[in-house]
Amino acid sequence: MRIAALEFRLQFQQGGDLRPWFGPVLRGGFGAILRSLSCGLRERSCLSCVLAPRCAYGYLFETPMPSEIDRGTVFHAPHPFYWKPPLLDEIKDPETVSLGLTLVGHALEYYPYFVLGLQQLGERGLGKDRLPFEILSIECKRTGALLPSDRLLPDIHATPCCIPLPIC
Repeated sequence: MRIAALEFRLQFQQGGDLRPWFGPVLRGGFGAILRSLSCGLRERSCLSCVLAPRCAYGYLFETPMPSEIDRGTVFHAPHPFYWKPPLLDEIKDPETVSLGLTLVGHALEYYPYFVLGLQQLGERGLGKDRLPFEILSIECKRTGALLPSDRLLPDIHATPCCIPLPIC
């Protein structure tokens, strides 16, 4: 299993309110954009969708339990990614903020979706004030290397950004 820790530098063009908190606002906005980017059949539930095993949204937000685990009444495993948002509920005019992202295991395959989704979220705007932002840079926390944020996204597996983890 592999893990990658990244840091996005976001430049907000205007100030405004992000209440109740940056994290839930980011997760909700990103999830909505990811679903629109990756959902082909527009089913109400990913559980009944035939495309779910290959869908970015289905895997990242409705992460299936491995079949070898007795899941009982639990249908979804923990999400294989983690946002580390700044602790703020308001953006100054203009402001640059750091946003951490950790990808675990197969979530690394969906790295381009995170970049594209974050770019589209920035165009749409974040929070009730729809605060626009752009990605200034993406840094690998392991090496300090900057990763491209344009349409020519690298295979993150091929970068020294990934750290192999022993499987317990």
